[in-house]
Amino acid sequence: MVRLLLDKGARHEAKDMAVDRSTTLVLVGPGGSVKTTLAVRLARKKFDPDVGPRDGLLVHEWLVPRRAEGQEPLLASIWDVGGKEVF
Repeated sequence: MVRLLLDKGARHEAKDMAVDRSTTLVLVGPGGSVKTTLAVRLARKKFDPDVGPRDGLLVHEWLVPRRAEGQEPLLASIWDVGGKEVF
């Protein structure tokens, strides 16, 4: 059982969901290469032009949309690795 924190505009909503399939997507690259923008776009289903560079590691949870009726849900954990050379 997974508890997802869903972004609903100005508020957040928690939802319990049984997820049998999961994967990890690691985004790496130089600073300013829009890794965080991509992660936020996938996880929140919206584009945020004000997302700036981050330090360290951010983890976003993305419930991948089902492609076919009856398909098991897939939870992707997106690891957004800071683009500074130290990381």
